[in-house]
Amino acid sequence: MKKKIIRFLKVAIFCTVCVLYNACSCLIGNPGEDVYYQDVKVINKSGETIYALEFMFKDSTLLTPQYVFEVFGGKLLIETENDSSFIGKIPIPDNELQDNDKYQVIIFKQSTLDKYSKEEIIKQNIFDKRYELSYNELKKMNFKITYSGN
Repeated sequence: MKKKIIRFLKVAIFCTVCVLYNACSCLIGNPGEDVYYQDVKVINKSGETIYALEFMFKDSTLLTPQYVFEVFGGKLLIETENDSSFIGKIPIPDNELQDNDKYQVIIFKQSTLDKYSKEEIIKQNIFDKRYELSYNELKKMNFKITYSGN
């Protein structure tokens, strides 16, 4: 009988601690959780495979081939076949300062990567297209970017 009471008390204490932990964690929250994102669909209509990198700088920094291949090592490039798409993300701004942050996508066609070495691409700043769009500009476009190859 004594063992049953001790076991019951242990279970009750454990349940109480779990409930309190969940209640406190809901009140405290995680600082990174209050940022909400909007999907951005990038559609490839170029007639060939493309390689793209999407990024958002907090300042006026431009996404360049040097960032793509030297800073990021080219590992973040997203391969997208013709008539396919990929989904990027942009934070939904919660103040006027963030309204001007630019979502950037830089695109390299397969033919460009075949024609030039990575060193030439970096040195000559070669890319096929770069989009620099604010949240409001993307909103007007229904959060869709269509790359036609031009």
